[in-house]
Amino acid sequence: MGVIDPNGRRVVAYGNPAYADSGPVDGDTIFKIGSVTKVFTSLALADMVRRKEIALDDPAARYLSENVVMRNGKSITLRDLSTHSSGLPSLPGNLNRKDRSQSL
Repeated sequence: MGVIDPNGRRVVAYGNPAYADSGPVDGDTIFKIGSVTKVFTSLALADMVRRKEIALDDPAARYLSENVVMRNGKSITLRDLSTHSSGLPSLPGNLNRKDRSQSL
């Protein structure tokens, strides 16, 4: 965890790396963050709605390039995306991972 306080900046680390890396956990240790990004995205979305920059029922296509087609033209809103009810797959079909046993 990164901490910024009146004494400056520092990293507080605890634990062991999840993989074969035998080094200590520190500010340079790489972790999968997975679903943590959903928290930041939802906070940004909520703030933009609060400031009336966007609406939850706006079509997501409004914010994409014209050549992007979502789900065979189905209308998907920002609300659908934020509540995971869009019907889109969890992972893109063209994502090729070396080890499929590991989650993202």
